[in-house]
Amino acid sequence: MSLARLLGKNDRHEEARALLADIYNWFTEGFDTADLKEAKALLDELSKLNALTIEGRPPAWRASAQDYDSNGPGSEKPSIDSTFV
Repeated sequence: MSLARLLGKNDRHEEARALLADIYNWFTEGFDTADLKEAKALLDELSKLNALTIEGRPPAWRASAQDYDSNGPGSEKPSIDSTFV
């Protein structure tokens, strides 16, 4: 779980989730133990963080609606170069 936590803290959520899920799925019993409860909670957290990413980029890379709002900061709308269309 330590490696999964470290990967997650370094925005490698999918890698961390996949690593931990592979190990968690080996178990067929003992899901009420503290270790497996902790692993399940970490898997859930990593899944949520992974769902927030787009194309493997951290959520901070996403453009918000405010970025393109004519009344807010960064009000310049991206231009489309017709030579590439």
